[in-house]
Amino acid sequence: MHDSVRRSPWLVVLAFVLSLFWGSVWAGGVQLESRQLYRQDGALLLNAQFQVELPKKAAEALRRGVTLSFSQHFELFQKRDWWLDEGLFVEQRRYQLSYRSGADKYRLVIGTEAREFDTQEAALHALGEISGWVVGRQPLAHGLLYEARLRLYLEANRLPQTLQLIHLFGAGLEVDSGWQIWKPNL
Repeated sequence: MHDSVRRSPWLVVLAFVLSLFWGSVWAGGVQLESRQLYRQDGALLLNAQFQVELPKKAAEALRRGVTLSFSQHFELFQKRDWWLDEGLFVEQRRYQLSYRSGADKYRLVIGTEAREFDTQEAALHALGEISGWVVGRQPLAHGLLYEARLRLYLEANRLPQTLQLIHLFGAGLEVDSGWQIWKPNL
């Protein structure tokens, strides 16, 4: 029998034991505090504020040099009674949060723009802040019912493989607002 095949059950057992230990130290989360969807100059824009708190294990991984990748995901649907809702806009933005130990700074990268912060709290506040995000450019009909969905989450598939395994077993790396759904007045 191949050596790696014999060892793989031990990895599962190890991951399970780690999940029992680390699952109890989770103390983070993502909460949507405010959101506003509005029209301006033919575009649809979004303002929102998430309160972001990292679980202890995610904060520890960040301080040890692991870059955390986050995603903000927005969807807008036209509500229809007689058929499936029509998807109108889908937008996604990716962020990378890292810690530079030499400078004792947190770095938040959004696309090609990078910002540095003195504290983790300030970086997480900026991560949770959405201001003037253009989420649609096509005109929307007035008087129809729309449903907006917004989500902020840690992209677990971009973590190092060992942390992906820990995340798989729910061991204190969960950072996800879940879908926040509302009916905007457009």
